[in-house]
Amino acid sequence: MWFGGGYLFGVAFRPVRVDAQAVETVKGITVWDSMEVAIYSRGRLKELPEEQRSKKEAQLGINLKKAMEALGDSLLDAGITKRTLWEERLPVEDVVAF
Repeated sequence: MWFGGGYLFGVAFRPVRVDAQAVETVKGITVWDSMEVAIYSRGRLKELPEEQRSKKEAQLGINLKKAMEALGDSLLDAGITKRTLWEERLPVEDVVAF
């Protein structure tokens, strides 16, 4: 979701908000949900070529990447992986160790 944005003291603000959830499909329950907001990323913006830095698409892309990385970290911190979701789905006797 994009909220608009603008410039303040020469800094571009291009806020991005991402809502995400993981749903266990058999039981239909939400096992994880999170929301991340990224407003600006001055350090990452400096990594772009000078002619790209002022483009809204580039600024939004950087903030979207930052928010998505934070969501990925949140999933890992919660211990949500394909394997843990699969183990929750099956009865214990049906889980095969690899």
